[in-house]
Amino acid sequence: MQSITLNNPSMKRTLFLLTLLSCIAYCEAQVGIGTTTPSNASVLDLNSYVSSTKYGAFLPPRVTLTQRNLIPVTAADDGMMAYVSGFPNGERCLQLFNGTTLTWVSIQCFSAVVAFSETMGSVSSNTNTSVHTGYDHYGSCTYSSSTSSQSQVRIITPVSNATISTASGGAYVYFANGNRDFLISGINISAYTAPLTLQLLMYKSTTASTGSELTIEYYNGSAWVNVSVTDLPTGTGTDGVWYQKTLSTSLPNTVTQIRFTRTTTGPEFRIDDIKIF
Repeated sequence: MQSITLNNPSMKRTLFLLTLLSCIAYCEAQVGIGTTTPSNASVLDLNSYVSSTKYGAFLPPRVTLTQRNLIPVTAADDGMMAYVSGFPNGERCLQLFNGTTLTWVSIQCFSAVVAFSETMGSVSSNTNTSVHTGYDHYGSCTYSSSTSSQSQVRIITPVSNATISTASGGAYVYFANGNRDFLISGINISAYTAPLTLQLLMYKSTTASTGSELTIEYYNGSAWVNVSVTDLPTGTGTDGVWYQKTLSTSLPNTVTQIRFTRTTTGPEFRIDDIKIF
């Protein structure tokens, strides 16, 4: 067999390109990460073995709900995967994009770890907030009011599950007819990792209110911090409706009290299902 001497630079370049193209063709067939023998049936074969004492796993792209909505998906992206956080109730969900309906669909969701929740329990008749004993944390937390005419715990027309699927549907705290306040003391969320989120259900009785007439504050161990809702929708049909509000301000894990104060003669307010997660 005649040997070939590669003294010609042009021939060397040709051979190099042929070798490179053959490697590319192989890579396009199967790609292996952590393995030199990827499955012939796969496009990408990920091997979990790192060392004799260490293994790894696949971590999909992680985005918030807001960031997910910025992904420029089209029907051609059918099957795209993302791990999404930032849902209204604090869930995190593994989702796939449905190219037919152009929607993201949850495969599996994990509920938020709730550091504190208060549904107000239930009552048989209107009851002053400092007298009610049916709170979820009655005995470990203190529920009080400093006004001469207290806010009340009521059950007339509670928020329904048809309106907000996660609603407890029982009693709520009612603020109307002058100055009213409601204070929850003795909250202990120190075992949870900050930043945390404050969420509640809120109702207003007039179309013009943005919610600002009801002051919402938390005590962080040294000072009161105002986190009032001021962005409830206004206009026709926005009164007499329950809204689920997730406050944008992050909470520290030093919160010990939450206070609600209606200081005007403005609209009636109702609050329910307070959560910190």
